[in-house]
Amino acid sequence: MTGNPPENFIEAFELDTGSTFYFTIRVEAIQKVEADELSGFLVGKRLLIVENHGINQTVLIRQAKSWGMVPVSVKTGHEALNVLKNNPDFDLIILGMNLADIDGINLAKRIRDWERSRAEIFLDQKPINITFFNYVVNTDLVKQVEHSNINCAGFISKPLKQSQFYNTLVQILGQSLEGAIKDYGKSLVSSNLLAVTPSSNLKILLAEDHVVNQKVAIQMLQRLGYRADIAGNGLEVLEALNRQYYDVILMDVQMPLMDGLETSRRICQEYQDRPHKPWIIAMTANAMQGDREMCLTAGMDDYITKPVRREELAKALSECKPIQNGNGHESLENSSDFATNGHCNYSSEAEANNNGNSALETTVNPPESPAIDQQVLESLREYDDEDDPFVNTLIQDYLADTPEKIAQIQASIKTQDIQGLKEASHTLKSSSAQLGAITFSELCKELEYMGRVGMAAENGTRIECFTSGIAATGLSKLEAEWLRVKASLEQELSKETIKINN
Repeated sequence: MTGNPPENFIEAFELDTGSTFYFTIRVEAIQKVEADELSGFLVGKRLLIVENHGINQTVLIRQAKSWGMVPVSVKTGHEALNVLKNNPDFDLIILGMNLADIDGINLAKRIRDWERSRAEIFLDQKPINITFFNYVVNTDLVKQVEHSNINCAGFISKPLKQSQFYNTLVQILGQSLEGAIKDYGKSLVSSNLLAVTPSSNLKILLAEDHVVNQKVAIQMLQRLGYRADIAGNGLEVLEALNRQYYDVILMDVQMPLMDGLETSRRICQEYQDRPHKPWIIAMTANAMQGDREMCLTAGMDDYITKPVRREELAKALSECKPIQNGNGHESLENSSDFATNGHCNYSSEAEANNNGNSALETTVNPPESPAIDQQVLESLREYDDEDDPFVNTLIQDYLADTPEKIAQIQASIKTQDIQGLKEASHTLKSSSAQLGAITFSELCKELEYMGRVGMAAENGTRIECFTSGIAATGLSKLEAEWLRVKASLEQELSKETIKINN
């Protein structure tokens, strides 16, 4: 035993139990900042907001005023330069990236040029803190800023979070400009909720047949700093690979014409004697026992479940490397827990539901529960812009597409098409969950399970769900729930329209 133990410590001797020790570290305490002092730190600070989206402008102005700041807002780079020439005494400038007349980086360069010319006359002129207002985890922007000699003070991320905005302002206005961009680069990962730095050079192919799922995935990828091409089925994937290489394929398992499993097998066969096989990430709404093994056997490399969560997608993509100088992928064979340990990302709850329990035994939410989970919609609303009402577009697409899918289920039951029942129910299950129609999604899951069981059964029992009337009963429940979902989503569209008009 070493060190200085507390007075009440009783020393005990036991064989083979390791060591017990104490130590003391003497460090310099940080200066205490009183809460009142911190709350008044921003009062009177002058803020120039250059942002062409009215909603974003309004949010920034209201938040700044609530802290006692003095905001001035304009929508174009030309207006911003005129304001600065007439009144240069600003403490901070927030630049939106997509202005009507100039992009944010070039505007920042013009502001610095103006400051240099003014400093020849006003020798005590100090540079104004410049920040960029942009979507989170855009490492391309960080690199552009680092190489532009703008001397950027930091970044404010969309969607705007009050606490992050406040902390950023306090940090920027409480320190000198020198080295600020380096400080931001160091803190980017630790301060970001995703804690992932993407390799935005990845060439990604999204294989997904449903338009709602396509749009959600593309929007997530863009927010993470990636772009992707789209294939609607397995045949289109193979055609795309014949035209160019891809580092990553986000592969839906259930697709028409050729599903993701067969497509992965074909890719593996094609690349047996060729380098640079794409890294295949399975995306499936099944999360049922045996799905992981099927994906592994088919040659897939990783596995995420629908509805896809941005954090899981970011983590999966962070493990991929682009082909560099024609030398192939870097250690991709060992970069996924899925490949080495058989790990998959479906939840323990989903796994528990599948340990001997069929989807028919799933407890569906009671009728009085809301048809739409508002938390799901609110999380999607983070992707909305004033000129791009993303969620409204998703809802409109879903309302237009769902009756067709229900009609396919109806036709499958009428013609006793077990595979058609499975495929139509699966697609509808996934897109419904994306928009928060949880009960409706669970009812689709029940019908899908009937189809899966039927396809795996002997010929004599393949159509038992049809002959027994179970499928027809499930369809009746589905149709009734659809009326609730449709009414709720139409109300959501009306509500958002009223907000915009006001």
